[in-house]
Amino acid sequence: INSGLGTITEHERVISIVFSDTEEQQAIEKICVNLLNTLTTYQQKLSKLIIMNNAIIVTAQLGIHVCTIEMLEQAEQGKERTLKLKLSDKFVDDGHYQGKLKRFWFLVQILHNLGFADNASEMKVSVEEFTGIITIEIPHIDTKKEIFNKFENLIPILNSLIDLDINLNKLSNLQENTNWNFSTLKQKITGVNSIENQQMFNHVAVILGCIVDDINNFSYLKKKKFFPLLLLIKELRPKNIKELRTPPPDPNTIQSLLDNIDGINQENLVFGLLSANVTSIIKFAKEKYPNWFTDKQTMINLVTNNGILLKEASSELQNDIDVVLAAGTENVHALKYASAKLTGNTEFISNFVININSNAIQYAKNEEGYDENIILAIIKNSFATFIYLDDELKQNKTFLLKAIKTNPNVYLLMDVSFLRDKEISDAYKQASKK
Repeated sequence: INSGLGTITEHERVISIVFSDTEEQQAIEKICVNLLNTLTTYQQKLSKLIIMNNAIIVTAQLGIHVCTIEMLEQAEQGKERTLKLKLSDKFVDDGHYQGKLKRFWFLVQILHNLGFADNASEMKVSVEEFTGIITIEIPHIDTKKEIFNKFENLIPILNSLIDLDINLNKLSNLQENTNWNFSTLKQKITGVNSIENQQMFNHVAVILGCIVDDINNFSYLKKKKFFPLLLLIKELRPKNIKELRTPPPDPNTIQSLLDNIDGINQENLVFGLLSANVTSIIKFAKEKYPNWFTDKQTMINLVTNNGILLKEASSELQNDIDVVLAAGTENVHALKYASAKLTGNTEFISNFVININSNAIQYAKNEEGYDENIILAIIKNSFATFIYLDDELKQNKTFLLKAIKTNPNVYLLMDVSFLRDKEISDAYKQASKK
């Protein structure tokens, strides 16, 4: 660059460095920049694009991930035209460890199923446990056009990796209950063509594909930038459905999707769809597997992945402290469906608010509505929980006076209209002196 051989250009979300100004490289730069602009739409850091005569190198930040893509005309060791991807992850015990391992596995499977090794000699995969890096290499690609096709198809897949670990975590009990480690991952990757591996991928792909069809989920998925991968899976889905069922059902409805699957395969799919919050499957599940919603351990397994399913549990389980804790921990709004006996229990709701989620204070209700005594007891220990209360209480002057006497710091979080109220102001001054 210092010698004047390279030109640096800053685009919308990409910095490009081009080492010769030919028409071909200008065209390549334009294509790559347009693709990378879609990849980094929601990233703060700019992607970097380097274009040389015999190589194109891309580095991009995907949340906590760093990916490097190399398109080489003459790779080392006689590999000739090669596409190489390196992707990093942070393998920490944050509750998504299993999903992170399965994200690497799923990346390899989706590339395999989309034919990334076509018009090339093979697809080589290696994983480094210490650095948390997966390397995927596709050597001996036939033409320059083919390597660009693979690059173009790779972008929407990478674009969808953020949060994929969370979804795969929820689907982790789909085919097996064993905990994965790096040895498991390497074994699965080595056996990419195995029947068991392919069947597991097919089931996950079908479930994620179904999510696309579920109206209640689509806006969420679109917001999360998860839909490009799902739309790719949807293209694969008819083939996968055909492999899973005889005869193949109409692929346009989830009902027909399930009617033609028997036994454990159907149970796994239904369980996975419930875990992924595909609401249109609930009626089918309650008719086909009614015992799921009355059995404590099954319900705990379900709400651990999708807390809102507490709504469908039996009244006995909605009053079970273990089930409600599992549901509320996954989604605090599940407490809306807990029994009034539990949410009206001072010890239970106070511990939940203080130790699990402050937002739970809005559900501190008994059969008659809000239990002010419980709420005041919580506010006494944590005034900040006041912000999660409904307006019904935040606009109730009588309650506000009690809250100030309980914890004067609540005054700092009140609506500005009450700050001018003399009675409220006097109560705050009096409580502050104490």
